[in-house]
Amino acid sequence: MKRIILFTAFILISLLSFGQFVRIGDLLCVQGTDTITVHIEDYSEGAIGVVFYVDETGQHGWALHPQVQAQQIYWSYECELPWGLTGWHSVREAIYDLDGYDNTGFLRAASQNNHSKYPGAWEVDYEHGWYWPALGQLNILYGSAHIINNSLKVINGTMLQGPWIYWSSSVYGFDNDCALYSSYSGAMGAITKSRNELSGIPLSIRSIRNF
Repeated sequence: MKRIILFTAFILISLLSFGQFVRIGDLLCVQGTDTITVHIEDYSEGAIGVVFYVDETGQHGWALHPQVQAQQIYWSYECELPWGLTGWHSVREAIYDLDGYDNTGFLRAASQNNHSKYPGAWEVDYEHGWYWPALGQLNILYGSAHIINNSLKVINGTMLQGPWIYWSSSVYGFDNDCALYSSYSGAMGAITKSRNELSGIPLSIRSIRNF
């Protein structure tokens, strides 16, 4: 019995030491020189993102930037598949692409500092951890849109609703002239990289980061 009590106490102390589990909708905040997560009900100031995915540790995951980084932007005028990127042969396959950070790095490298080659990769603050999400990451994001929107409203962020369609950093390999997008309605598809709108709605870039 004493061993059980001691083990339980150890678990409780560990939880207090490492903090409570992070929840979807929590805010990523800057506190001094640290970046921390804060439950929405405990928030006061300093939000830089909204948590939309938490991994199995309960302490790490992905956060969405409060604002849109670019609107009415084309993906690229290049037809070749940039080195390092996977060319997905269908949207069904591409929803398993969770490598937005690597995708962004490959696109920036392939640009050779020509920002107009893959402009979306340069609209994000990559040097500070923000990157262009892959299609699978956007798909996960929209799965919790109602929770994310509640938090975005608190910090005056741009809501995940209305006329927003976001480019992903994922490439449609069946036709290298196309890239993949996702919208709040749940629609996903592949369209020509050189387009900057779809049915009159601007194609945009929204960054995420790991924490």
